[in-house]
Amino acid sequence: MATHPSFPIAELESVCRVLADTGSGLTGSEIGRLLAQQGIADPAPDLTKWKRLSLALSQQQQRDGCSNAVAAWRQIVDVAGDTYAGDLMFGARSRNLCGHWKDEFASLENGLVKLGIEREKAPTNNVITPSPHYMAAENNPDVPSIFHQPILTAPALRPLTVRAKVNSPAEIKWVQVLYRSVNQTKDYETLAMKPVDEKGNYEAVIPADKINPQFDFMYFIQAMDNQHCGVMYPDFNKQTPYFVVRLER
Repeated sequence: MATHPSFPIAELESVCRVLADTGSGLTGSEIGRLLAQQGIADPAPDLTKWKRLSLALSQQQQRDGCSNAVAAWRQIVDVAGDTYAGDLMFGARSRNLCGHWKDEFASLENGLVKLGIEREKAPTNNVITPSPHYMAAENNPDVPSIFHQPILTAPALRPLTVRAKVNSPAEIKWVQVLYRSVNQTKDYETLAMKPVDEKGNYEAVIPADKINPQFDFMYFIQAMDNQHCGVMYPDFNKQTPYFVVRLER
């Protein structure tokens, strides 16, 4: 099978925003079904649609070392192309609120052609640092290790303390907890976890005003060492890549 060069993340996100447009794009169930048909992992089905799709395709692209996953997605877009009316009316045409989500593909394709031309013109004698590729951390003693007791329940309207033990042969550069309400309209916020001793124990306190009692709460932990090796916990190769905290109201 021929391979296609990897897409830059900005281009990939633009395609995913069009495909998973909230008003006129594919639904969440359609995204899940089509990813499964193409054999593409769906690591975060609870994310907003375009972020979910972008994460799935970018991770597959990193595994493949090429953009075949995106090419496969374009094929299934062709198959699903007549699912929606050709001229959707959401408002005034003068405000660009009519048409079809596929209309954006022409400009996206033009942008990719221009990007290819720029790559051909780029100097070839420069020293190029390759982009990092995803590598599974399982059974690899050289990457950071995270030990954490998941928080499954917590009282609403109270600060939430997250603790973890993090170690690495190269010593730890930073540890973070990323969190948000179980509300797909919200982005993750990041809070640094501070060392509390010399044994690798880290801690962060999420303020009560960041925990909306209307929704349950979700979080995950990530760490990087001084050799720029990073890990996320929980590992999406083993389970859903976040923990959900059921709030006691």
